[in-house]
Amino acid sequence: MVDPFAEMHHLVSQGYQRNFADGHRVTVLAARSGEVIDPARPVKSNFVRAGYNTQIGSTGDPDSQLEREFARLERPILDQIRRVTPTTCGPDLCAAVVTLFAVHLVRSEAFQFAHSQVVEQLRQDWLPQLATEPEVRRRYEAGYGQAPTDQDIIRIGERILEENVRANRLHVDGMVRIYNKIASQLAKFYVQVITSDQLGIGFALGDVPVVHANTRTGQYGFRDRLAVGDADVIIGPLTRSTAVALSVRPREPAKLTVKRRLQELNAVFARAAMSAIACHPGDAHEVQRVCKNLDRFAPDRLVRR
Repeated sequence: MVDPFAEMHHLVSQGYQRNFADGHRVTVLAARSGEVIDPARPVKSNFVRAGYNTQIGSTGDPDSQLEREFARLERPILDQIRRVTPTTCGPDLCAAVVTLFAVHLVRSEAFQFAHSQVVEQLRQDWLPQLATEPEVRRRYEAGYGQAPTDQDIIRIGERILEENVRANRLHVDGMVRIYNKIASQLAKFYVQVITSDQLGIGFALGDVPVVHANTRTGQYGFRDRLAVGDADVIIGPLTRSTAVALSVRPREPAKLTVKRRLQELNAVFARAAMSAIACHPGDAHEVQRVCKNLDRFAPDRLVRR
């Protein structure tokens, strides 16, 4: 039997990863320990998951339309983000950054983790509440010819919920809904360009490449149940030598001339990752040092408010 979720999908776009690669390969490290997982992994097989954007339709067939839609959105912007510089970041390029960020915020294991928590909350809170709804009870009695118990309704609700979970429908619907919301939110911010080319070493790219964090509470992204609107840092790398931060007020471009500042940013990218971080092989030693010493790099300088 063919696995309907066998199609491999990139959580971090292949073209995006190439901006950090030596040709087509990146070094992959464990984000918390700095251990080298793969010194030269092809971007084609890095940060991929089976069937991430696939759902089973009403006919029982796999539907990967969301994967195609994300690819359509990314096709033009992957070229545009390579052209972002401190002096070149007009409305079109800012819009490309917003799209890149919104896609990668929802197409991530951090989002899926948060989604699974919401589903569990539905099981615990919503289903018992549903069992008390007069209209639900009336429909049950009309359909089955007898008054329901609370457990009768909860069992039906659990079956329907489980069917949708197995078909990945709730997850895919959630990605679409939250993507649109986030894209609208991020479009209101200013884009600050940050460059590291004067240092000769560059930015790393986490398996959750776009970071939204709250430096006061220590929350990093959906993994820590942080809403985008509650973040005081929204930042992500575009290429090995360019990153961008979003802010509520205009901020001057930043050219990093001290290695410590670059390390602070890479520490943020490592903290936000679920498990792994990738970089240009030539930057692996520096990124490894950061991952091994995350507690030495406070994110306070990055606050966007």
